[in-house]
Amino acid sequence: MSGLRGAWLCWVALLCACASAPTPQREGFWQGRLSLTVHQEPLQSVSAEFELEGDANQGALTLLSPLGQVGLVLHWSPAGAWWQQNGQTRRFANLAEMTQAAIGTDLPMLALFDWLEGRDPTAMGWQVERSATPGAWSARRTHPLPAVTLKIATRP
Repeated sequence: MSGLRGAWLCWVALLCACASAPTPQREGFWQGRLSLTVHQEPLQSVSAEFELEGDANQGALTLLSPLGQVGLVLHWSPAGAWWQQNGQTRRFANLAEMTQAAIGTDLPMLALFDWLEGRDPTAMGWQVERSATPGAWSARRTHPLPAVTLKIATRP
């Protein structure tokens, strides 16, 4: 799996989560740890620290190494979407196109931000499991294939 694809998987994982997240320090901002697995051949799995700001319409996601170094920055707005890694930029028409290119499947982007805020809209094919630990949750898509598992642990 390429570095961009892996980093993107982390971003997608973050967005696919669902749970009772603690109130963010500032509105529209989350940080924590995520892991994403796309169950296909070969299996794709990524985990990273993250900082996410915005909503499904406009925002930015920064993926960080265990030492806090910026590994990938993703941006999206009504004008388009792009990611930056190692001094290179890759552009897309929109967030859905960037998601498809990164992980090879679609995600319920509008529902994802609601899930991060602790709201429970349904998303076809997705099941959410809330943890007893505040800010920790997981979501699993069983259809359409490939199956996707997302685990998120946010912190204030």
